[in-house]
Amino acid sequence: MAGNILWVNYEAGNMRTRPHRDRIFRHIQNNYRPRDKQEKAKALRISAKIPKSLRVQKPTVDDLVEVEDNEHPRGIRSVSPESVLKKGNSDPFHALAVPIEAEENRIVTFYRDFILPAEYNVDAVISRDILANVRAKADWDLHVTGLHDKGTALAFIASNASLVAIASNSNSLHNKSLALRSKSMKLLREKLTVVPRSSPLLWWHIDMIWTAEIAANNGPAARVHGDMLSKLMHEYFDAGGSLFDVVEEMKGRRVLELMLFFIYPDCNMATLFLIRPSFDVYEWLPKIFAPFLAMAEPALLPVPEQPYELDPIIDSLEMAYCFDTCREIFTRWRERKAVKLPEMAAMLNMCQGLYKWAICLGKLISRYCTFHEICQAAATPTGWEYAQQYLSLSALRWSKAEVHNDAYGKNLWAGKVMDALHAVLERSKCAVGSESFNTWKNARLWAFYVGAIFEYRKSSTSEEWLKGWFNSRFVHQATAMGLTDWDDVVAILQGFLFDPAAHEKEKRWFDKAMKLSPAQKADGDADDTI
Repeated sequence: MAGNILWVNYEAGNMRTRPHRDRIFRHIQNNYRPRDKQEKAKALRISAKIPKSLRVQKPTVDDLVEVEDNEHPRGIRSVSPESVLKKGNSDPFHALAVPIEAEENRIVTFYRDFILPAEYNVDAVISRDILANVRAKADWDLHVTGLHDKGTALAFIASNASLVAIASNSNSLHNKSLALRSKSMKLLREKLTVVPRSSPLLWWHIDMIWTAEIAANNGPAARVHGDMLSKLMHEYFDAGGSLFDVVEEMKGRRVLELMLFFIYPDCNMATLFLIRPSFDVYEWLPKIFAPFLAMAEPALLPVPEQPYELDPIIDSLEMAYCFDTCREIFTRWRERKAVKLPEMAAMLNMCQGLYKWAICLGKLISRYCTFHEICQAAATPTGWEYAQQYLSLSALRWSKAEVHNDAYGKNLWAGKVMDALHAVLERSKCAVGSESFNTWKNARLWAFYVGAIFEYRKSSTSEEWLKGWFNSRFVHQATAMGLTDWDDVVAILQGFLFDPAAHEKEKRWFDKAMKLSPAQKADGDADDTI
């Protein structure tokens, strides 16, 4: 105890005790408070103990995966201080359709704390974008509502189990996701025989399984469920349904909100697997959303004027539409963040932007697929056919990067875009100074730039990005074009998609990248092709 005693000099005639008081306070903080916390924690543990005869063995992850529904009835689950405090039971009163134990709680919380902020581009702790917070909260509320339906809940947990598994490299969570998806699909088959095809709860169940299969990287199953949901929505609108119909079963939300939720996984599926979306972005979606766009038009921000013309190499109407739309969406997005709109006007602007972005993204992927198939079938593909592919992929990569932040340090929906962009640029390389080089040099410079910036942003070390394939090709391309000043490069990039707000930050990247040695710039291209 001697070490815990503080000896203080005391003089009855000297009342200047402040130095003694400070020392006493520090002594109390260093000794008494930790001991007080330990005693309170010990008392809490003692109060939480229950008789051994009532204790149940804590299930493992494998137990949770293997247990069948009929082996674990909801009505006889043990509820005690032991289960609540140590298992993390988040549903002690059995209000939800499935058990939410410690692991399920962590999985669902991962969606709330990491996926939602990434999807809505919101700071996970403090956001200045109130509307994005409102939308994220509405998203969360809708998914929590889905936990009251067993099949939907299983699919939602399965989806996020896959995402957590990707983020944490957990094989057990991959297995858990597979088991939960199988149970959810079994319940969906049963539901299809008894529930009307126009039931929004049925749609939501399918959407959750669709999202789960996408998260699990199961392309064929994702396509099946996406097409299934698309067919049901066609039937609903063909029967006279409207975007403005109210869905009482889902807290009074409108079909418009559900449709925006449905086209989001469609975008992720198309991007992840580089396949055409399930919803028709050319005719059906524009027809269905036409009444909403007409209603929202008076509340929309003015179409911003673009100070830079598109590069002449973008010579097709569809590609020009996609680039113009991307520019418009992100200019409006920045303006909306700067201007305080009334809540309803802000909501209409956001919904219109999400719809147009989905249409644009769907067209870019469809265009890539079309010209990829043409080049595979052709004996000698043309430079123009290759250009449609790498322009589409670069615009896709750029727009996805602008919309989404990474979740848990990883881009969960990046898919195969960068690999495909690498491949098509490699297949279409040409000799420096050739006619083909001069024709496509601006387009290829921008495509290399998009890839290089992606490498730069995801680099885990300060120098790793310098060795990236896209970075070395960008430097080689810029050097071959005689570009040594960042402003000259920007003048070309502005003819495609470029964020002026990143000008200064990317200038530092450019200046450092251009210091690569000639050998690094060529990166092994002895024949000087790029």
